[in-house]
Amino acid sequence: MCMIFSLRPAVAEDHYESTGEKPMMKDSDKAWPSRLAWTGVLILMIGTMSLVMTSRSDAQSEAALLFLRISPHARANGMGGAFVALSDQESPYYNPAGLGLFVQRQNGSFTFFPKAFHWLPGFTNDCELEHWAVNLGSGILGSGYGLPFSLGLGYYRTKLDFGHLARTDREGEVIESYNSYDRADNIVLSLGLDSHVAAGIGLTYKYLYSRLLPPSLGRAGSTYAFDFGALLKVPLADLLWPAFQSGSDVLFDVSPSFGICWSNLGPGIAYPGISTIFSCRDPLPKTFSYGAALETGISLKLKDDMKWNVVKLTSSLQYDMNLAGNDHYVIKKRGLELSIGDLLSCRMGGWKDQYFYHHENEWVPTHGFGLSLRGLILSFLWFTDDSFQKAVNEKSSFFKYVLENLDVRYEQVTYDAEGSPMADFKGYSMSIIF
Repeated sequence: MCMIFSLRPAVAEDHYESTGEKPMMKDSDKAWPSRLAWTGVLILMIGTMSLVMTSRSDAQSEAALLFLRISPHARANGMGGAFVALSDQESPYYNPAGLGLFVQRQNGSFTFFPKAFHWLPGFTNDCELEHWAVNLGSGILGSGYGLPFSLGLGYYRTKLDFGHLARTDREGEVIESYNSYDRADNIVLSLGLDSHVAAGIGLTYKYLYSRLLPPSLGRAGSTYAFDFGALLKVPLADLLWPAFQSGSDVLFDVSPSFGICWSNLGPGIAYPGISTIFSCRDPLPKTFSYGAALETGISLKLKDDMKWNVVKLTSSLQYDMNLAGNDHYVIKKRGLELSIGDLLSCRMGGWKDQYFYHHENEWVPTHGFGLSLRGLILSFLWFTDDSFQKAVNEKSSFFKYVLENLDVRYEQVTYDAEGSPMADFKGYSMSIIF
């Protein structure tokens, strides 16, 4: 959730240098779907961190497309942006592995902004951020085989519009007008496994497009990048007390999760046609994120294996490490959310970034709330007798699906970043989950 961005392309004096050779992965042809294999995958990816961190790259001040570090989702921002270890419909933006876990519970989602909102309101009113996302997925192999996989596919677009600009001559006459913006089109592929523990890996391909100057002065730049992540969630209550959890109508949830993600790994971007030096590639804002989360709560078991979360508390902690140059500074994020009855969620969090917020030892506080239709549906089912749901199941399979899966969510966030360009920022989003 680093809020730094540039209104013009950064110029790199030196050619872009690669971040080093990719690590060789060992063969793993023994029971790879097992929990031990997933743990091995996580250890292997953590081991590659040292190679990525020790390889040389360009300085952060030379990086372009810093809008890639903007966090667009209201729920995640309300929790300070600490979302790398959580799995929800918003997860693919922060960790593509989260999609594989999300589609274990749902078949898909559509998230959007009701309208574009102003970015950096304390600095300018010209910047507008747009974002929407679609996720689809399902289990691809039944539990009867002992391999309960899930496969998720997602697409999302993020656009930062700098507004309608005009180029003038020395007398102030308008020569040409144009729109300046950065845009990212992203395709996410994620694989999940739910075998005692839930684990996932994911990959995001990004097509990046940037138009910052009028067409007469140079063509727009474009490039590609990748995100790669892994996530592990451990349902401790189910593992420690399986007999109680399976035989009781009151369920307890104690689930720690751990996530890692490499973001914006790519060859950089060039803005050709301006000058020789502008034809050099400017590096991307590469980042390594790692974090942990803890979900605790009490829920009621409903009919047809549905679960109603009466109360749920989620806490998360995340660190974003800059992989550009020798200054591997770290952005710290933390968040807390309390959900009541799958209906109302209140959240608070914060982030600390010494390069963006000049008060080095202070956190930028965030807070927000969310409303969910799911709580109304589940409470209705709880207070109705079995005959109603039985009648529904017999007459309409579509209505049955709606009762068991549909959710509509509204999320809102506010930044309390007094003295910074994010002062008085408010964002909101809508999600339809099915």
